[in-house]
Amino acid sequence: MFEIETYTLLVSALYGYTQQLPFNTYGESLILAVQNAVVLAMVYSYSRTPAMRRLAVTGAYVALVAGVMAGHINKQTMNNFAEANTVVVVLSRVPQIFKNFAAGSTGALSSITTFINVVGCIVRIFTTQQAGGGAAMMRGYVVSLAINATLLVQIILYRKNTAKVLAAQKARADKEKGAKEAKKKE
Repeated sequence: MFEIETYTLLVSALYGYTQQLPFNTYGESLILAVQNAVVLAMVYSYSRTPAMRRLAVTGAYVALVAGVMAGHINKQTMNNFAEANTVVVVLSRVPQIFKNFAAGSTGALSSITTFINVVGCIVRIFTTQQAGGGAAMMRGYVVSLAINATLLVQIILYRKNTAKVLAAQKARADKEKGAKEAKKKE
């Protein structure tokens, strides 16, 4: 998830840069991409992610940035990346929507974070429109708004069932923990 999110944020920031858009249309994406890269580095350091995967993902990010900064990736190519970003966002989030629908629960999906994402998309749409942020950027934010709003509606509709599911998971985890502690005492 962090790999995909970091990629989409990086593409959004580089799109704004190559299109010579005002910094306020893509600056947040740049800051969030850097923040996500730090989080991704921490995830990698605490996980069992294979070294080759870490190297490939990091190499892809560095190559993308270096290609743009060196002028090897032009405006049109970056526009194509930005258009593909929308597809990546859909492919990464729509399965979650279907999984929630099938389960009748949203699991540990945070209502606060999802609400903030919805508000953030609305603000980004407004900022992009006011600053002339480009069609690819606008489409991406509109699609993100639709997806995040759908997730927020699911959180609201499924909140009672989600509470039951989470309570059952906690009870099961507590029971397993108790069993392990009892076994250690033996």
